[in-house]
Amino acid sequence: MKLYTPPADLLAAAAASPVVTEYLAWRRAGNVPTLLSIGADAKTSKGEGAGYLTAIIYLSPADAAARATGLPLKNLCPAASEGCRAACLAETSGRMVFAANVRARLYRTLLYMFEPEAFRAALRSELKAFIRKAERAGLKPVCRPNGGQDILWERVFPELFAEFPGVRFYDYTKILPSRYRRDLPENYHLTFSRAESNHLACLEFLAAGGNVAIVLDTAGAPLPETLEGFPVVAGDEDDVRLPERDGRGVWVALRPKGGVAARDTTGFVYRMSQGRRTTAVRILPTA
Repeated sequence: MKLYTPPADLLAAAAASPVVTEYLAWRRAGNVPTLLSIGADAKTSKGEGAGYLTAIIYLSPADAAARATGLPLKNLCPAASEGCRAACLAETSGRMVFAANVRARLYRTLLYMFEPEAFRAALRSELKAFIRKAERAGLKPVCRPNGGQDILWERVFPELFAEFPGVRFYDYTKILPSRYRRDLPENYHLTFSRAESNHLACLEFLAAGGNVAIVLDTAGAPLPETLEGFPVVAGDEDDVRLPERDGRGVWVALRPKGGVAARDTTGFVYRMSQGRRTTAVRILPTA
């Protein structure tokens, strides 16, 4: 067994943070975080009925890792709005808030930030096993690399998509693809996510044929067929966001989930009874 040698910046972080010290001891004991969550919730499981097996990588969203460790770690949701941060499902919904799941996301994040080569090796290994599992089940493998974070994988791990051409990758993002993420691999599809701060950018993206996820409150009424001139499709049936299923140039409507979203006053939730509320546009990425 190869002796584990932690990188110098991880040792320095451990000296400054008890939380990172615990992670380092866990790694020294021979542990590696499991990166892929496969068909582990009701929404992704629904995709199996449509012929897809879904794997998702859940890291600590936004500045959650910095808050947990007390260190100035990178914000993994650089374009998140106030409403998005408040309603983040990774921090407010269901089993996501359980201590064990919070710790699992943090340990994956620390592996990603401090040990990128080990993260890539683990992801390659797990994706190969995931593909075999999908083949045995007669399902198509699809992978969502950003479960709650908003990382530009085409920049930080560009070889991933060429190494796994049989996997369809997809994500939601608040970093406007038509401006900042144009050169995507053929097997990576992005759905732009609406917030109170980027509504005009959403209309621009829709007009160009892109798809936009929107948290839509219809007050119990059925979803509208169109919204501001563009078709609306239901996004809660499953999590598989691919254009051959959703179409192109469409709103992907998601119902508000969790108490925070239900109480939103920022305009993050689009309420049919009130129309939209917007604030200043915030769509710039950070490298």
